[in-house]
Amino acid sequence: MNDDLPGSHGTDAPRGAGHDAWPVVIIGAGPAGATAALLLARAGIPVLLLERARLPRGKVCGGCLNGRALAMLASLGIDDFPHAPLHRLDLRCDGASAGMPLARSLAVDRAVFDAVLVRHGRAAGVVVRDGCSATVIRRSRPGAVVRCVSDEGTASLVHAGCVIIATGLPRGGAPGTSGTSGSEARARPRDQPGPRSIRRGLFGAGTRLPPGSIELPPGVLRLVFDRRGYVGFAGLADGEIDVGAALEPAAARAAGGPGPLAAAIVQAARRSGDARADDMLTDARWSGTPRLAHRNPAPAAPSCFVIGDAACYSQPITGEGIGWAMASAHSVAAIAADAARYGWTPAHGRRWTGMQRRAARSMWTASLLGTLFRSPCAGRALLAVTAAVPGVARAVLDHVGRGPRDAPGAPCPVRSA
Repeated sequence: MNDDLPGSHGTDAPRGAGHDAWPVVIIGAGPAGATAALLLARAGIPVLLLERARLPRGKVCGGCLNGRALAMLASLGIDDFPHAPLHRLDLRCDGASAGMPLARSLAVDRAVFDAVLVRHGRAAGVVVRDGCSATVIRRSRPGAVVRCVSDEGTASLVHAGCVIIATGLPRGGAPGTSGTSGSEARARPRDQPGPRSIRRGLFGAGTRLPPGSIELPPGVLRLVFDRRGYVGFAGLADGEIDVGAALEPAAARAAGGPGPLAAAIVQAARRSGDARADDMLTDARWSGTPRLAHRNPAPAAPSCFVIGDAACYSQPITGEGIGWAMASAHSVAAIAADAARYGWTPAHGRRWTGMQRRAARSMWTASLLGTLFRSPCAGRALLAVTAAVPGVARAVLDHVGRGPRDAPGAPCPVRSA
């Protein structure tokens, strides 16, 4: 361990304050980065959390928490965020529909939810710098160097015992959207080539509708599938309706953007007209994400760990995304704490890479389910099975949302060989 690393930092440090040294630097203040920061801080590791955007900031997201995410929040003692309970899943495809009970699920506003996680991190001693773009410019076994540039243009260098990169999906455009939001950082140093991520499939899009704009009973999560993608609706605590979609880029371009395509998908599924709802979807302001199928084949490197959506992601079905991210944070916390205390070794990288491979299996199951529902014949068959045997569908969704196998809790660092 580096002798010049600080023992503790209790308050937020000034932006651009020259050269800094930290045991752990985390880039990205979403659920993965904020959860990892909180766990490490509670384990006694000084943590610097960097976020490109000014907090609070919105994200394109379905905004649903499944049982996996809620179990982790309970283990962290976090329940002070606005939410709307979800108790029923409404599936629609090609004129057919099916419903099933939805256990332990909540709808949340991502801007508020992320801000609550960051607030708990601050209370535990995490130092947060928002409005700060970060780039890993050098990494080696003794540590890494991160270049930070504030949104005022002030640059500084941060030396880290290890870096956790939780910047979300690799940034990119989406047809007809206002672009992406959230964190951004290059995961590899400028002077070293890195592995290419694998990206394919649908892109994400999201918007908000005012209360009462569509017929959506309280507590219902509605998913509407089509060969061109799918659209989800969930009511939030303030009455607004969060709309999240996964859409084919070519279909969005042909339709004139995600709004017209989302309206067309909903209309095709119900086989009847609702001009008001269609117009609201078409005219709404949509934000987009990069492609939703993404895998970084090398999620660990000397003194660096890539977690959450930045490491691996596939289209979720009923709110698994935030659960995956928080599970990733929990799994990496013990490894990063060990690396920060005793120095990084290749064993840390192998351990994290193995965990990511296991996590990817449930993600690809979710992707397969989404692909099947988008086929009219397969989608109707799956809806029939869901209606006849809802327990089978529930078991499949539980498997999809499981993520890494580690149980939630505080990290217990163990010296790696």
